Amino acid sequence: MNNTAYNTTLIIITLIMWLLLPACSILLPVEEATYVEEKYSINVKDISATANAVTTNGTPLLSWTGNRNIATFDLQICDDDDVSGPLLVDAAGLTSNSYQITTPLSEYGRYGWRVRARTKNGELSKWYLFHFSYLETQTFDSFEIHDGNFSTLHDWTLSEYNHGNTCPYIQDTRAYDGEYAVALPAGSTMETQLRVTRDTMLLFYLQKTSSIETLALTIDNENYNRVSIKNALESWTPFWCVLKEGTHTVRWRNTNNHYQEDVVFIDAIQTQAMPDFSNAFEEWDDSVGTINSITRSGDEGPYIDPLEACAGSYSVIIGGEAPTGNSIFEAQVTIHHDSYCSFYYRKNNTTNFGADLYFRINGGQKLYTWSPVPEWTEVRYVLPAGEHTLEWEHDKYYDETERAWIDDITVMEIPDFSNAFEEWDNTVGTINSIARSGSAEPYIDPFETYAGSYSVIFGEEASTGDSIFQTQVTMASDGIISFRYKRTNTNTGALLYFRIDGVQELSTWNPEPEWVEVSYPLPAGEHTLEWEHDKYYDYNERAWIDDITAMSTP
Repeated sequence: MNNTAYNTTLIIITLIMWLLLPACSILLPVEEATYVEEKYSINVKDISATANAVTTNGTPLLSWTGNRNIATFDLQICDDDDVSGPLLVDAAGLTSNSYQITTPLSEYGRYGWRVRARTKNGELSKWYLFHFSYLETQTFDSFEIHDGNFSTLHDWTLSEYNHGNTCPYIQDTRAYDGEYAVALPAGSTMETQLRVTRDTMLLFYLQKTSSIETLALTIDNENYNRVSIKNALESWTPFWCVLKEGTHTVRWRNTNNHYQEDVVFIDAIQTQAMPDFSNAFEEWDDSVGTINSITRSGDEGPYIDPLEACAGSYSVIIGGEAPTGNSIFEAQVTIHHDSYCSFYYRKNNTTNFGADLYFRINGGQKLYTWSPVPEWTEVRYVLPAGEHTLEWEHDKYYDETERAWIDDITVMEIPDFSNAFEEWDNTVGTINSIARSGSAEPYIDPFETYAGSYSVIFGEEASTGDSIFQTQVTMASDGIISFRYKRTNTNTGALLYFRIDGVQELSTWNPEPEWVEVSYPLPAGEHTLEWEHDKYYDYNERAWIDDITAMSTP
């Protein structure tokens, strides 16, 4: 055979074999198909559920998407989450990316279904798992807005967010109130249009089984979260935000991007009227001082919080829901007698520099803190008789989740200064007079004592300056005077002196967190006793004197 004939025969044989290869492939058994996770242009990871996350139809239509290189799909449906039990549907070789269930589902509940793809070359993808809920009714009991007097609910929109595995669905085995709760799987979102006719509190209850995913609540097109929850919540926990008068788009979103089966549960979504702001002073004693007016200003809020309180039923949440800006409330008060004004506060920021909290009396700063204060903390300041402006301000500069709370704002009349000598023995010496002076007069303190019911506190009001009290005494015989003192400062911010007839007996700048006793001879006759606290830069410095006594010497 010459070369030309040989080459012609070889070409013919090659063509015949090339034409027969597809037929041979068709004869290959399905079980021998190659399993691939991903290969060249198969891109099977684009398969996703697109409909019927929640249905009242007993024969729902299931649909998905797939790459154009996919030839057929396999589908399985089961009445458990992971499709591990008996199959209700086991369909192979589907040429469409949808499947109509024809035999009505016999039970209400949640169903699992999964799809895998087969390429034209017989390669298989992995199974992709989805879910849907079949309910008797889709009225969304957990979504009912309870106060219809000033709020109107429009349709709910349930969808995937960031390519999640499934849409939100109704959960009939877990609820805070009623029969159903809403489950938001990882990467899903739900939203509604809500119209309110006045400033309104939008309240809902939340349960999270994992600390991985985040529940984010946004209003309208704001680029920040009104509520952002990262911690796991084993029990149902209430959260709320403010809706201003008007129509709003409210959106809940599970922002987990890991495509895990962790789910956020939401229930008892409702609107409530905002409590009146006068509740900020529900513990105030009107017999001690009168609230003349209350005003609010700033970029956002503040508001009354009915869910977080140290005492009573309410607190003031200050810090608003905006990512930055200030939030202020003021009270004009008239104090009838020298009094203490006290309140509790706490701050939730964890960044240390996310926001500042201030308290001012007549424009003078009394409290400033940027640190987190997770527990309720009490502070107390003197309000002399007269009119005053009390101001609380929260200044937020980048932490959108930062909040602060103020509660238990109270006033109490300061006890008479004669109580400084409640332990004094008048048979040993006579108290002739008591005088107070200095930049900030000392006061009687009923909260910090060593003995009896009262002590004397120095340095309560001024950031710098002196605080003095004197007494003229007459000793019946030679004796000893003794007292106890303590100081708060941890540096050289202030000095404490004690003098007898102008002669210095005590001078100390050391911090003394515990009560220290001192005593000095006091001969028979008249004497001037003087205590002085001189503060020169430590605003927080305080000193106390207590248990002032005298005894005769043999």
